[in-house]
Amino acid sequence: MSITMIACTDINNGIGDADGNLLFHIERDMKHFKSATSGKHVVMGRKTWDSLPKKPLPKRKNYVLTMDEKFEAEGATILRSIDEVLELGKKHEVFVIGGGEIYGQLIDDADRLMMTHVHVVDNNARVHFPDYDLKQWKLIKAHKVEDDENHDFTYTFANYKRRDT
Repeated sequence: MSITMIACTDINNGIGDADGNLLFHIERDMKHFKSATSGKHVVMGRKTWDSLPKKPLPKRKNYVLTMDEKFEAEGATILRSIDEVLELGKKHEVFVIGGGEIYGQLIDDADRLMMTHVHVVDNNARVHFPDYDLKQWKLIKAHKVEDDENHDFTYTFANYKRRDT
């Protein structure tokens, strides 16, 4: 199984506001996301698909997970169940890219987390990455960024692998 969740969160795991917008627009994080997911299979929920400024995400195989039987997304394959995502993860490297509901449904099946931890609390956060027990995850790599001239806050790129149980 190869399912990686990739997200940028505030200290309280906030990822989005009430309007479905990302909390942070960090150029280095966007480049990191693009580099990690290019050439891969990306799975997202309908709300995340709707929020994309450009659809489908280029140089990736796009999948939208939705229970809406009438939903169509030009340039993306529609998945109707978590089981379909899990089957996809048996054949391909899958990146789950949001949103909060999809992360929540798949967190127990993920083998890796690629997180950008922004060291602030955003009071506009209304959508959250699910809580996860760090005892179940091994930190593989971390890089703290304190010198980003475009932002007043520090953030850390962190990669985790699920511990063997």
